[in-house]
Amino acid sequence: YFSLKDSNACISAAMFGWGNRKKKSFDLKAGLQILCHGKVTVYPPRGSYQLTVDHIEPLGAGAFQVAFEQLKAKRERLQGVNKIRMGGSIASASLIKALQKYVSPNILSVYGSTELGIVAAANVDDIKSIPRAVGKIAQGIEARVCDEDGNVLESEQDGLLQFRFTNGRRVTPYIGVQADANTLVNDWFSPGDIGSVHADGILCIEGRTVDVVNQ
Repeated sequence: YFSLKDSNACISAAMFGWGNRKKKSFDLKAGLQILCHGKVTVYPPRGSYQLTVDHIEPLGAGAFQVAFEQLKAKRERLQGVNKIRMGGSIASASLIKALQKYVSPNILSVYGSTELGIVAAANVDDIKSIPRAVGKIAQGIEARVCDEDGNVLESEQDGLLQFRFTNGRRVTPYIGVQADANTLVNDWFSPGDIGSVHADGILCIEGRTVDVVNQ
């Protein structure tokens, strides 16, 4: 039993069985902003209205994020998560350390694109000593780095990243996006990222040439 309130109103609420739920992802506590779904019922002994809730989720943050923060506060580990796959940006060392401690020690860093799929991947522990590393070039993918004039650069030199399939398969541009001379050159596809490739295949990302938003 709990109360839902804002600056103007308050209503009693009940969600039966919440405390016994084995798979609940976060704990209810005073002050937590939530989104509830349920139905309005009448509590007969007092003749008052209440909201009988059948679903709750945090408002403004995902349930996993709230659960993660609560676990950090309790110094407990989230059960049932065997592996975390991270992509989209490079995670900070402090975030990785916290995730390994409270969620799962197995974290996979992944770099890819809609056009190519997974381009590089590696366990974060295997690449943590290499600045800006996002993974090792995946099987079936070939990578190269070029300067502004299209000249191929040597290992560990920063430049425009380009990728292609090793089996001769052609890269298909994202639906609705027109490929041009800057994105597709002789089957080499450029996602617009600046970086380098080490001799052992480790891919490092330093930035972007342009900002791209697919609508």
